[in-house]
Amino acid sequence: MSRGQRRSILIGLVLLLWLWQGHAFPADNQGTRKTLDGAEPIKVVVEPLKWAIENAGLKTLQLRTDTELKLRLAGINVVSPNNPGKPSLYVNARVIKFGQRDRYVFSIAVEFVQTVSLERSPQVKIDATTWSTSVTGTSHKLSTVRDQLGELVDLFINAYLSVNPD
Repeated sequence: MSRGQRRSILIGLVLLLWLWQGHAFPADNQGTRKTLDGAEPIKVVVEPLKWAIENAGLKTLQLRTDTELKLRLAGINVVSPNNPGKPSLYVNARVIKFGQRDRYVFSIAVEFVQTVSLERSPQVKIDATTWSTSVTGTSHKLSTVRDQLGELVDLFINAYLSVNPD
């Protein structure tokens, strides 16, 4: 392995760790799925992509449209992201172009965020992530980010429908 290859691998690992840092998610399990019961309608909120990534062809609006369409096709009621106070499916796709050869490093998080209250103080209400999933990876194609997001949204749909069968 050449010095340049080792350097590229090291930089890639550092970027993946940077993208992954700070993600302490509730994840997908029986307990977090229960928090999805009766949570409808849902708005989809997608964190804006960096300008360079949008310019390379992956669009924030495209990710939101893909996500909303999957939810609607699964029979989940979706409302406008401008709708205040509704539970949200929050999408954060962090994508960085790496090196000279159009290689992209990405981290995608899908979180279900809703208003919850404290058991000891029910009057205290905050927005919190109650279900989530994520993935990190690399690819030469930005379409991989869309594909990976689609798989994460499918995981959400399966979790949601497991507690909302009708």
